[in-house]
Amino acid sequence: MNDFDPRGLAGTSVGGRYKIVELLKRGAFSVSFRATDQQDGRAVYLRLFACPSDTPQDVERSLIGLFVRSAQAMTELSRNDNAVVGTRIGRGPHPLPDGRRVPWVVYEWIDGETLAERRRSRTDHEPPTASPLQTACERFRGIIDVLVRAHDRGIAHRRIDPAQIWIVPGPPETRRIDGFSGRPGAGENVKTPAGVPRDLPSPHYAAPEQKHRGGHNREGAWSDVYSLAVLLLDDMLGTRTTWEAWEQRSPDAADNADANSVPTPRALGLSVTDAQEEVFACALEPDPHRRFRSMREFREALEQSLSDGPVTWKQRAFAACTKAVGAFDYATPPPIPGTSPLGPPVTLQVPECEETTVARKAPSPPPHHRQSAAATVPESRLFPRPSNDDVASAQDPTPATPTTNPARPRLRRYAPWLLGGSLVVVAFAVIASEPAPKPGSAPTAAVRAAQAGPASPARANLTATAEPVAPTRSAPPALHCPPEMVAVDVSRPPANGAALSEYCLQRHEVTVSQYQACTLAGACSAPNPSSSWPQGSPDEQTANGELCNWRYSDRARHPINCVTWQQADAYCRFRGWRLPSNAEWGYAAAGPEQRPYPWGNAAPDRTTANACGLECRAWRHAHGLSASEVLYEADDGFPGTAPVGSFPRGATPTGIEDLAGNVFEWVADADPAGGDRRFIRGGGFGEFWAEALLTATGEQQDAGIHAHALGFRCAMNLH
Repeated sequence: MNDFDPRGLAGTSVGGRYKIVELLKRGAFSVSFRATDQQDGRAVYLRLFACPSDTPQDVERSLIGLFVRSAQAMTELSRNDNAVVGTRIGRGPHPLPDGRRVPWVVYEWIDGETLAERRRSRTDHEPPTASPLQTACERFRGIIDVLVRAHDRGIAHRRIDPAQIWIVPGPPETRRIDGFSGRPGAGENVKTPAGVPRDLPSPHYAAPEQKHRGGHNREGAWSDVYSLAVLLLDDMLGTRTTWEAWEQRSPDAADNADANSVPTPRALGLSVTDAQEEVFACALEPDPHRRFRSMREFREALEQSLSDGPVTWKQRAFAACTKAVGAFDYATPPPIPGTSPLGPPVTLQVPECEETTVARKAPSPPPHHRQSAAATVPESRLFPRPSNDDVASAQDPTPATPTTNPARPRLRRYAPWLLGGSLVVVAFAVIASEPAPKPGSAPTAAVRAAQAGPASPARANLTATAEPVAPTRSAPPALHCPPEMVAVDVSRPPANGAALSEYCLQRHEVTVSQYQACTLAGACSAPNPSSSWPQGSPDEQTANGELCNWRYSDRARHPINCVTWQQADAYCRFRGWRLPSNAEWGYAAAGPEQRPYPWGNAAPDRTTANACGLECRAWRHAHGLSASEVLYEADDGFPGTAPVGSFPRGATPTGIEDLAGNVFEWVADADPAGGDRRFIRGGGFGEFWAEALLTATGEQQDAGIHAHALGFRCAMNLH
């Protein structure tokens, strides 16, 4: 139970804009209200984060991460897709009656009902109205297309069931989806700490790997495929759900409600073609190795099964599913779910998706990366592949020992320079639909020439095994890096299976004096002397412009900031280096053991990271800005950046410093959805949420912003 009565919030205002009307729902870690937007008088659905005050700190951090990550995904997808419930993240945390300040989110108010509510409202005397597969697919076309685009962006829903599908009255009647869980951080091996509730579909719609905590860290796009296939079967059956139909056909069905699979269409008495039965057999495979890997693959197979054209999905893309259904006996129903033995993992074929725009502006992979799917497709585009151990744990109800690696949160409120484009949170800020402003001056010709890189490689059909591939070598090679760099040995591959070759990463962020040498050589343009970010007010931008280090002659050892991605890229090229990839940055920070913070498990304090302490609150007050929360009740001595290496206790075991705090850092990877956005990592000096400093945290930002809390470091290949 939460520690306050949410009914007492009726009549109060949230964010200076939304007036709470009535309590609608009280959940495990949130409360939901009907509210009124005082700007236009419209009703909205407002959700406040709220968990018991005695919740352990690490659990509360993870819950906040889950809450904000879901809102970020919904905001990103709903901005350009009417099949997603419209979402806006609140600007600034809201104070609860018990004194805590929490994130909040606003959803559009839908005058309709959920699919679950419609089914409950039907009477027992209403005759079943079965639909052919074609009709079911047409009803869910918008939902399927949204999930295709979400999976292409690296976002999985993870909790698809009738309660997440809204039916909007017509004509024509439409369906919209709610409740996206969001994407994990780049390189993140998501495991929920003990004590964190798992937000899953209802049992009849959850995939096998979702039903036990041991398999939770391998949920993904393939889990959405399973759940959506069950919804399609429900629609084909009419008023009966898949499990109601199965109970009618099998006296033992009730005992198998939590079995590893559900019946295929013919086992439920539905009339489908051989091709359609094969598609559902693949979508409902209990072994995630043999299931469609994403909604794009499932959609392609459905379309081919409904047409008279050639069936190519089995030959070119889905060898695992082909093997799973290749010996299917169409004369008899499949065995009772969960009783078929699972064979060994088979090689999965990753298709060349002709419609995807993922590779549109993706950079070429850094040289010497192994030519695998993980190395060739942008890392954040890939979903983690389940391993044999994951399949075993999904079938074994014994809970696995949880690890501390909270879900990826959003970023901060203090000096909210971040978040334009699809980025959502700097303090739960409302997403702006306008593009981020560009720097005032264009790069010089020398810089433009330095920015020109090799063209992106042509897309190709790739293969990837179901298990991460360990590097093949008899012994680690000798590692030799320049003195200012640290060798990163990847003989223990990342937990997410990304293929990395040994590389070097700068021990510190690039400093003002180092960047000045590049400008004197004519290879780099001078940083903009002001700070610019999409949502910054004139007062914020003016005040924070004073923190741009290029202005000051006494900050030679401070990190260079207020630089664009293009300027960071030009500097690294000038040195004969490059920006690190997202996967490289994450592996260097977290290590093979997946440390939550670069230094280990301990929460950040004034000795490990330059973040927001009492000094940043005082600085904001002195500059006439709104008060800030603090990460720690201490003064770390630096209201802005600190000289690099000032927090040695925050170094990784290999000696890389300032990977958490000081400044965010540009990395090479482009937004897989296209456009001119790039990933940023590490958190900055104004962070008051510890989650922003986690090694798993990463966001995207318009490549042209030049902000006071954004810098970079370089990497190089180890030859």
